[in-house]
Amino acid sequence: MQAQKAEGTRDLIGAEMRAWQKMQQIAASVFEPFGFKPIETPAIEQVDVFVHGIGQSTDVVRKEMFRVFSGANLERVFTEGTDTKLKPKQRLALRPEGTAGVVRAVVENNLVPQGSTPFKAYYAEAMFRGERPQKGRLRQFHQVGIEWLGAPDPAADAECIIMLMEFYKRLGFDLSKLRLLINSMGDAQCRPAYREQVKQFILDHADEMCDECRERAELNPLRAFDCKNDHCREIMADAPLMGDNLCDECREHYEQVKRYLDSNYGEDINLDQLAALSHLNKYYLSHEFTRYYGISPINYLNRRRIEVCKNLLENTDHDISDIAHLAGFSSQSYLAQSFRKSCGMTAMEYRRSRRE
Repeated sequence: MQAQKAEGTRDLIGAEMRAWQKMQQIAASVFEPFGFKPIETPAIEQVDVFVHGIGQSTDVVRKEMFRVFSGANLERVFTEGTDTKLKPKQRLALRPEGTAGVVRAVVENNLVPQGSTPFKAYYAEAMFRGERPQKGRLRQFHQVGIEWLGAPDPAADAECIIMLMEFYKRLGFDLSKLRLLINSMGDAQCRPAYREQVKQFILDHADEMCDECRERAELNPLRAFDCKNDHCREIMADAPLMGDNLCDECREHYEQVKRYLDSNYGEDINLDQLAALSHLNKYYLSHEFTRYYGISPINYLNRRRIEVCKNLLENTDHDISDIAHLAGFSSQSYLAQSFRKSCGMTAMEYRRSRRE
């Protein structure tokens, strides 16, 4: 019988290999100017790296990791029916994701000693998960990722998002056709209470949920939002939302920013000015504002300006260039781009539709 590749894997040949190489080159060109350096960790790690890094209760650790045993240890596991008697260094797994291995490398090599600058790295490596092979889902897949460790300020998250969009742009994606959805699980103050709310919600609807979701209620209730069961998804649509359970500190910061945006939409406002107003790092500001309101500060500002444009288009005969200036857009072309993206038509088409 002719040897074949393992199910759920594929050979990178020709155009696919060139595409993967190009992706790595673009990753380097985007991430390195931000101070991120390449890192490569072993494809095989101790199981405990992923247990501590991802969580014992996650599906990745419980169901999807490829375990690795030497011949002698494999026979021992079969005989004893468990691997619990093996030493930690004998309990190995192929990496299912990149973060845990990078964290292990940073800790083991003391790359972020106390008082030092944060550690910033990116990787482009193969990952392995024991999933059922299907379209778009492989058992060996390639992933580009970034990690920023030793920076407690959530501004790191915002910068990563900015780089992600630039990465997509350089890959050739039309950003006007992409929708960036940003979510948050809160912080150390918000998240524990929210987790308990979701757990209680699942328990209150236990007779309607699948067995796996009932199990998740005790282990990791937030995973119930990812359930593939249609009925469970319908039920979870009414579950408590993190945005309704943020701490007072988050609300206090961004009510001030929101009021400023509402009253100064016509000014040439940028993220640096908003950060100075709120006495926050600009990336932290962007991240936390989006987490609370579901939209970035600049997108919120543009949405407010579009509302002003609509009012001027309906009730005045101002030229489009004048409306762009009055509403605070930097140029008529920027207004045109933003208006079409928001309303699905040009400003003149909108004016005509309201006057017919």
